[in-house]
Amino acid sequence: MQQNKRIVWVDIAKGIGILLVLIGHISQNPYISSFIYCFHMPLFFIISGYLYKDKPQYIRKKMKTILLPYLFFAIISFVYWYFIERNIRGQTVNPINIFLNIWLARGGNDNYIFNVALWFLPCLLKVEIVFHSLIKRIKSIKHLSVVMFIFSILGYAYAKLDLIRLPFCIDVALTAIVFYFFGYCWKNKLESNFIKFNKIRKSILFCICLLVTIILSQLITSIDMNNLQYPFYIFLYILPIFGFLIIYIISTSIKQNKILQYLGTNTLIIMGVHEPIKRALIEIIHRILNISIEMLRKNFLGIIFVTIILTLICIPIIFIIKRYLPFLIGRKKEKEYVNY
Repeated sequence: MQQNKRIVWVDIAKGIGILLVLIGHISQNPYISSFIYCFHMPLFFIISGYLYKDKPQYIRKKMKTILLPYLFFAIISFVYWYFIERNIRGQTVNPINIFLNIWLARGGNDNYIFNVALWFLPCLLKVEIVFHSLIKRIKSIKHLSVVMFIFSILGYAYAKLDLIRLPFCIDVALTAIVFYFFGYCWKNKLESNFIKFNKIRKSILFCICLLVTIILSQLITSIDMNNLQYPFYIFLYILPIFGFLIIYIISTSIKQNKILQYLGTNTLIIMGVHEPIKRALIEIIHRILNISIEMLRKNFLGIIFVTIILTLICIPIIFIIKRYLPFLIGRKKEKEYVNY
């Protein structure tokens, strides 16, 4: 069976995206965090939508490549948190409720206290399933756009009403599927027109998107999808699109970058393991080097230093899982293409 050909700019974009995730989770610098949180998680939903392909047994494959890794990383993270970190940090939350949420998959930092990054996987699976069902029944992009608009209103309203968190991140998926749809449209409708832009027009667009995103990120509420914290409706969708265009232009301008491509092909593993490691790493650096945690998490150089060390720690974990335990992340062969 022929392997799917990897798309270089996608791998680079995912590599940049996962670095933004690491920095976003390390940083307590309000300027850095506000900018990153404008688009970093919507970026992954957009890319996933770009990679959507209507194939036989689509849902079955997604259950294997998303749900199985989710359960693997969730259980490992929970065991570590329960037996080690919970006691060290003196956390008094009910571990039974936390364990049950692995299966309920309700979003929110409190529900994923053992590994906050994992909300993304059940949310993505829900988006994949719903979108695949819709695309089977609604062939017109215009009609599908109407459905997405309804989803966007429902997702925004539910977040603002501050209701109970829904299982399997359904409340987040109402918004996430709109970003996914944009990625699908970008590939099938919009990208061909954008490619025709010359370098000057792309440069002007890049500068406009970057400038607007930087300014607005300091003026409005950031986009925290996991906790349903959204800015004003129009900014909820404009900023991620601008952020995507920034990353797209950068990624398509870079012909090849082995580091970013490597990180981009392994975002699943990095996303699954980095959060518990990050917490331990910051504490270890703080104690060994006698550098304050505030310095590590608020100072730009401190954030970059922790990000580099965290990335390097993830590399041997990636090797071990892909070499010896690939079935735990739904893979059979190392080169198999997985669209997240």
